[in-house]
Amino acid sequence: MKEIPIDSIPFINTELEIQQIAMYPVITEDEKLAVKEKLNEFRERILNGDKFSTLAVLYSEDPGSAKKGGELGLVSRSELVPEFAAVAFNIKEGEVSRIVETEFGYHILQLIEKKGELVNVRHILLSPKASFEQMLNLEKKLDSIAYDIRNGTITFEAAADKYSEDSQSKYNGGLMTNPYTGTSKFETRQIDPTSYYTIKDLDIGEVSKTFQTRDEKGKIVFKFMKVKSKSKPHKANLKDDYQRIQDDALANKKQNAVDSWVVKKLETTYIHIDESYNNCKFKNKNWVKLQ
Repeated sequence: MKEIPIDSIPFINTELEIQQIAMYPVITEDEKLAVKEKLNEFRERILNGDKFSTLAVLYSEDPGSAKKGGELGLVSRSELVPEFAAVAFNIKEGEVSRIVETEFGYHILQLIEKKGELVNVRHILLSPKASFEQMLNLEKKLDSIAYDIRNGTITFEAAADKYSEDSQSKYNGGLMTNPYTGTSKFETRQIDPTSYYTIKDLDIGEVSKTFQTRDEKGKIVFKFMKVKSKSKPHKANLKDDYQRIQDDALANKKQNAVDSWVVKKLETTYIHIDESYNNCKFKNKNWVKLQ
């Protein structure tokens, strides 16, 4: 078997395995009601002549669309959460919907246009907020759990199983999964800034302080973390990086199979390349055939 040239061996950056225990503030019915009343007020203002887009810019809590007047652009049903899609595809152009509840919070929608299986809507998102007292009590609870872990009263893994509200890591001893790779190892650039700032100076096995951040859906969450392992930058080797090397080899094998299939299909398949792409360099030169 041929050896891999030294200069072809990939360099592995520092990687960490991180455990966490996360809990969410309890949202009361009064807090939910306050948000609904505010959205109903916005809806009445729009029906009485105020511009939906102006209110979205001023009040919507969706950072991606608020600055665009709440507009999402043309999207398919599969790109929307089911509750949102059900309303977006069933209101008339210009119509302002009733309140819609999703995992992100509460919305009102206005249909801009519908093209086949695509819709473009504006929306205003508001999410109920827990009171300061509730968040303070939650922080104290997590501090108490972390104290017990540090003193050996309970293991981190048992505490994660008992207390953590993060469904993805709860039953795995709090061990987080990297969404970019599907493994438990994170490069520092793949860790959200708030979490990284909290753990960057921790020793292996050390439990962090409790801190507040937001999850991938924008919800406030309190958590503390532990660094389970931390590797130094190094050249890839079979002892430390077998799984990564195996995964990369499999991915490369799959890509080669796809490339071979494409080359074979190009012999019998009509391909139209728009003139605007005539000067582009394609990975497979057979995409552009001489006429």
